[in-house]
Amino acid sequence: MKTMKDKFRKKNLENWDALLMEIFPEGIPDHYEWSDNKEIIRILNLIGKDHNSNHTFLPRGGGFDLYGAKLSNENGCIDLQFSSSKKMAHIIMPEKLIFESFGSPNEFSYFRIETLELNPSGVYEKLHAPYEEVVEVKPLEYIERSHWDENILGYDEDGYEIPLPESSRLIIRLLSGALVIFAKGSTYNAVSGTYDGRHNKMTGEDFRQYISSAVDRLREEGKI
Repeated sequence: MKTMKDKFRKKNLENWDALLMEIFPEGIPDHYEWSDNKEIIRILNLIGKDHNSNHTFLPRGGGFDLYGAKLSNENGCIDLQFSSSKKMAHIIMPEKLIFESFGSPNEFSYFRIETLELNPSGVYEKLHAPYEEVVEVKPLEYIERSHWDENILGYDEDGYEIPLPESSRLIIRLLSGALVIFAKGSTYNAVSGTYDGRHNKMTGEDFRQYISSAVDRLREEGKI
């Protein structure tokens, strides 16, 4: 008897198949790349239109379901949306979006976003990781994350709190690294160890070989 988990996996992978066929109506390739930001956004929005069908792994570990993307206020960058809230975004400067496939089943197919190095905003004197959390009070104007937690911009001349503008957003600027997107019901996402950001410790080609070797092993064992 199939469990709820089995049913979710089956439905999820069917949705992933449908997504890939929508993106590649003439046939799913082994490898494909996009380098134009508008095209990258178009593909990411197709992936994110059913956020429950994907999972995106971040450079330093962990991950979120992708909801969509849009052009950023920062030149050459895009905003990644990992929730339905318009009050938060991850900013990256993409170099290219890569698609990799290994034939049937499509659950091992994935998307990889290679990023260019993004300069720090200058809000902090020193960063201890290749990302920073800032508050955008208006386009291209950032202040420290602590203002978000306190929900104040500062104090007026009488010492009263000045609330953050309604348009303020919490921004996570990813200064470097790669992200990968797999089907949420995929074997890769089911392995908790993959949350360690291992994809970012390999080149794009090395990571493809890593997944390819795993697929070959599963085929030899008759598990797929």
